[in-house]
Amino acid sequence: MNIGFIGLGNMGAPMAANLVKSGNKVYGFDLNQDFLDNHKKIGGYAASSIENLAELSEVIILSLPAGKHVAAVCGGEHGIFKHATKGTLIIDCSTIDVPTSKELAAEARRNDLSMIDAPVSGGVTGAKSATLTFMVGGEKKDYETAMLFLKCMGTNFIYVGQNGAGVGAKIANNMMLGVAAVATAEAVSLAIKVGVDPKKFYDIASTSTSTGSCWALNNCYPIPGITENSPANNDYNPGFSSALLLKDLKLARDSATTSKHSLLMNDVAIGLYESMVNNGLAGKDFSALITVLYPEAL
Repeated sequence: MNIGFIGLGNMGAPMAANLVKSGNKVYGFDLNQDFLDNHKKIGGYAASSIENLAELSEVIILSLPAGKHVAAVCGGEHGIFKHATKGTLIIDCSTIDVPTSKELAAEARRNDLSMIDAPVSGGVTGAKSATLTFMVGGEKKDYETAMLFLKCMGTNFIYVGQNGAGVGAKIANNMMLGVAAVATAEAVSLAIKVGVDPKKFYDIASTSTSTGSCWALNNCYPIPGITENSPANNDYNPGFSSALLLKDLKLARDSATTSKHSLLMNDVAIGLYESMVNNGLAGKDFSALITVLYPEAL
């Protein structure tokens, strides 16, 4: 099928590549020309504009940093809503705030389009290996249609409920990641401080039966040279940037405020990741937090 893919960054590029590998004609669009060139190298096509992409595509997938970016590509005279063929399905894999997600889905319906929120979990490694988990909010029939494409990019698919439910689940999920990453940095640094070899500590804590095992530790161990795929091995690149995780933690805080729900550890994590961003590490993987809190561990 003809698929449009907007946002060819660390996550979007491998997701689009897996759609190409599955035999689809994938029209990509990104403001970064290097990203577009890389997309063409793996067999994709470059759309000249959002309007061009919308007119060519039967399905449009978005992987963008924040709600303002999703709203910008969807609305206005040059946006998807204005130029997509009636009946087009829009799959938003971005992590954005719940109100914006709901509002955009409603606007899509007013334009005779369908839209679901389908944020992902699994990181860059999951995007490359097509093992992502998708949390989907929207009409059940649109979820069932989207499965044809989601299966090209992931292995786990959960229909959460109506529009906004998918991003709601993702925000809570990433809040857990942010808090767990702080605990991971503290635990690893403590183990090293008291004389435990960092490789042996990883072998202990990462086992499936370990009480400390978690995704942050298993996939983004903060000490270089210990595990094969950790961003720490490449100066904490690429990965899930501290700026994006901070954005998600703030979305969790906003959701808690709106729903009159108190959060404790999330607020602590926000302060720590703000220190990362303020120290020039906005683009580094979140596991680089250890370089700010415990540089002596490295």
